[in-house]
Amino acid sequence: MLDDLLLLKGDSILLSCEHSFQMIGEDKESQGYIIQFQQVSSNQVSEDISEWGGKSIRIKPFASLVNDLDELYNSLAETDTLKRFKAQLLFQQMLLRVIEACQFNQELGDSVLEVKRTISYIHQHYMEKLTTIQLAQQANISIRQYTRVFKKLTGKTPINYINHYRINRSKELLLETDDPVHKISYKIGINDVHYFTRCFKQNVGCSPKEYVRLRHLNSKIVTMYYAGEMLALGVTPIGALQTTIRQLQTPISGIVSIGDVNCDVKILKELQPDIIIASDFMSKEELLKIEQLAPVIVIPWDIHPNERLLRIARVLGKVKEASAYLAQYEQTRQLVKKWCTTQFPFTQTATIIRLDEQKVWVHASRFFPIFYDVMPFAPSKLMLETTEIHTNLRRIDISFNRILEIDADRIYIVIGGEREFNRWLEELTLIKDWYKLKAVQRNQVFILRHQGISNSVYTLNWQLGEVPTLLAPSTTAASKEGLLVNILEK
Repeated sequence: MLDDLLLLKGDSILLSCEHSFQMIGEDKESQGYIIQFQQVSSNQVSEDISEWGGKSIRIKPFASLVNDLDELYNSLAETDTLKRFKAQLLFQQMLLRVIEACQFNQELGDSVLEVKRTISYIHQHYMEKLTTIQLAQQANISIRQYTRVFKKLTGKTPINYINHYRINRSKELLLETDDPVHKISYKIGINDVHYFTRCFKQNVGCSPKEYVRLRHLNSKIVTMYYAGEMLALGVTPIGALQTTIRQLQTPISGIVSIGDVNCDVKILKELQPDIIIASDFMSKEELLKIEQLAPVIVIPWDIHPNERLLRIARVLGKVKEASAYLAQYEQTRQLVKKWCTTQFPFTQTATIIRLDEQKVWVHASRFFPIFYDVMPFAPSKLMLETTEIHTNLRRIDISFNRILEIDADRIYIVIGGEREFNRWLEELTLIKDWYKLKAVQRNQVFILRHQGISNSVYTLNWQLGEVPTLLAPSTTAASKEGLLVNILEK
């Protein structure tokens, strides 16, 4: 018995006579041909058909197959002997194409898996000397078979694919570094700089130096997480993840959502970006998918926001703009910090948390520099024992039944984008130990908006203007445009 099988337009399936099946279309327009035939000899063919049964195959060109099927069906009512003989020949030709396709799929089998492994090897070792012979030996198949399967999977010959991959990596190095062309050529595995320049022009249409100049002048850029950094430099990305867009303090028109927390490759492809600025905590699988569309610049996420801005500025050719922005930000930061010192001479402990199902996430202080470097707040005892001494920790989770461990003079709760946030918050406040926390007893628990809470210099600069409200909030709901939403009453 066959399992359910999804057949798409252009798919065919070959079944032996003992199989029964039912075709169910998703809509009234679903159509297909069913051809039944009786075998008069050769048990071997029956055995082969049984082995291939239930596997969808593709006969190309599809339009030619449809034409042949139409002709075959139209000839079934013919009584002329010659025309019926012609129909028999047409059917046998079609059956031959199906059997050949089945055999090819069977031959591919393990070969596809082995070739895919060599493609992954190319991605990891593209800077080394690679040949088709070497890769075919690694896949343990003939060079001819290897090349055929490789081209079926990628649309390119192995050498063309390697060169294309190397050129894409060189684009990233050209934008990320000030390295000379010969050094970049060597880094990507091409020791002859003249050959590299020639390959680059063939693939890109201009020289490496001209490519950098053109990208700095006018580029369509998609960023997964760094919309704030780009806006600080006066550049609006054409696309970003929705979670990033939500964290901006004010809505920005012209930024297309490319997915909520994960990138939708289809939407990204439609945008046709010139550059993609990604993060280092994206998976290798995600990066592999998007690097086929445009050069991908990976910027570390867990670094100082000033350094992150400068790295992105280097890619965009906006280093001067970044320096000017950081100078203005530092000047404002110092003024606000001085004001805080005069208004609030005593340091308090503070904890910034997010909620999840029966869990509290406590974040490291480095992701909230305005709170811990400008305002008079210090990390809580729990933070000092965890996130502040273990630099690899970005946050820790505490179950609701251990809520007393987050104790601090002030607690700030960030509203999440999840629909369940209000339920989680209610569950937290119903816990008996919740009312034993100092911050709750002193009515020093506050709700922060998700908007404007990101750790980019662009947002931090805006947060500086929110400091007076964050330090001395009123007992009523705060401004709709501000960072603070309201006070959680005791």
